[in-house]
Amino acid sequence: MKCDIKNIKEAQQKLEKKLKRFKDNKEIIEYARTYIDKRNQISIKEKKVSCKKKCSHCCFIPVIVFSGEIDLIQGKHNKKIYQMRDTIEKQKDGLNNWYDLSFKTRKCIFLKKDECTIYKDRPLMCRAHLVDNISEKCDTTKYNDTGKTDKRGETYRDLFLKILENKLGSENFSRALFSQLSK
Repeated sequence: MKCDIKNIKEAQQKLEKKLKRFKDNKEIIEYARTYIDKRNQISIKEKKVSCKKKCSHCCFIPVIVFSGEIDLIQGKHNKKIYQMRDTIEKQKDGLNNWYDLSFKTRKCIFLKKDECTIYKDRPLMCRAHLVDNISEKCDTTKYNDTGKTDKRGETYRDLFLKILENKLGSENFSRALFSQLSK
């Protein structure tokens, strides 16, 4: 759902007010997951999305996580994280030149057989990444922008992510995973 300029301030104030009622980042993340999933369902129902099951092109781009998210993911998927330590380290070290890394190295450590193995717990940025362009443009061996366009204008989902980033802070997913491994 597109925000018009008139409604952006109002939506921002409502979201910021709502986030104040939560006692910690974990509650905010849980609320955000529900919020984004509902917004995604609206976009899917309106057929404004070209994403398809087992596509996985977007699983080869750098991802940021919000403060508190990494703890939720690690709490449920710690074994998988430790098994992929070498790949996580290569990804962390290659952040400044991500697309120079080999295609295999760029692959999300949670992607198996073109499916996300932590789908229910995936980062908010993964949840929010819906492609509204032709799906062929998502192929990161050919394009670096994974098909996401800005032609649709700012959506409530985009606005919500900006508010979360300001409130919680964020860092690169691979770097956050690696710093957890180093503890």
